[in-house]
Amino acid sequence: MQTIKKAMVAAKNWIQISIGFAIISIPINLLMGRPVLNGLWHDWVVADAGLRWQLLGLVLGVLLAAWVVLTLLFTLGYGLNDWLKQQDNKSSN
Repeated sequence: MQTIKKAMVAAKNWIQISIGFAIISIPINLLMGRPVLNGLWHDWVVADAGLRWQLLGLVLGVLLAAWVVLTLLFTLGYGLNDWLKQQDNKSSN
């Protein structure tokens, strides 16, 4: 259970860092004349209310799916690390 909690925190931190980099990239995109957040901001501004809710749901769904996938990957990594530590302790004794 501790491995899963550690993996959930690591996945949350990874997504927070990714969102932070996306926010930092906004001024760079504006200076270079590129669409902000790959056009996501433009789609939000020109959309009507119904489409905005769908867009918000899509973004939240993608973030949730990414968090679940990252949690699974980190759980596998931490679980493998713990298993290798146990094997190393068995072979050294």
